Amino acid sequence: MQSLRYFTAVAEELHFGRAAARLHISQPSLSRAVRELESSLEVELLVRNTRGVRLTSAGRTLLDEAPAAILGVERCFTRARRVGRGELGDLAVGFLPSVTALLVPIAVTAFRSAYPEIHLELREMLDDPLLAALESRSVEIAILRSHRSEPDITFELLFNDPIHVALPLGHPLASRPQLAYADLRDEVFVLWPRDQSRDGYDQVVDGCRAAGFEPRIVQECSLPNTALGLVAAGIGISVLSSLFQAFRSDVAFVPLDEPRGSIYLAWHAAEPSLARDGFVGLIRQARAALAAVSAEAVVEH
Repeated sequence: MQSLRYFTAVAEELHFGRAAARLHISQPSLSRAVRELESSLEVELLVRNTRGVRLTSAGRTLLDEAPAAILGVERCFTRARRVGRGELGDLAVGFLPSVTALLVPIAVTAFRSAYPEIHLELREMLDDPLLAALESRSVEIAILRSHRSEPDITFELLFNDPIHVALPLGHPLASRPQLAYADLRDEVFVLWPRDQSRDGYDQVVDGCRAAGFEPRIVQECSLPNTALGLVAAGIGISVLSSLFQAFRSDVAFVPLDEPRGSIYLAWHAAEPSLARDGFVGLIRQARAALAAVSAEAVVEH
């Protein structure tokens, strides 16, 4: 593009000296650049003689089209720089269904306001597909439970999340302040497929086995909302994140006497991205805002 700019200056001034001064370069450098452009095009653009400089027909054609070409290249370069900095383009974010009630909506609303030119792709998945998507870079940011040692991925603890037993309203166990796996011996379970979240599935199965029984799983479904509907209908019980309490009022949630689960924010940090870093920051702000609201509720209570 530089050689095209140089040619345009000479073609408009019809004088190498004035064009060189306009461009703030030496006249020999300018003459050499125009000669190289003519050589690459294999045509003569300028006729040079003692009386001055004039355009050839090829030169006039190039001068007519040069401004649009320069503008197009500038726009292309500007767009590439903005995409590279994360100011423009696409950002794919994957997340667990449990964070769709509060955390994600708050961050998405703020992100769309701050980055209106970024197309935000939202993908709701369970843990194992989320990890696979993050590793393959089909999502750049993920909110998930699983924490793996990945050299190219940064994991940050967002918050601890108590695990609850989800039961139909009126179930004999629904009035308990807390439950243990041993209390679930006579129940049937509605769980998710193991290949969707192996860690969570194995935690439930291993907890039951440690309590001396094999869990009876009557239904598997990938969508937690469907699982909660089945629980409400009395098909079985489930073991889910405490965050699902915000989804339904027709299901009872009782804390499970088990170590708390954890929700992580994970992202690829190797390449700079203003949009990615912006979304990460907004998720942190949303977490802090929700924590403050929860703290106020506890104090008021």
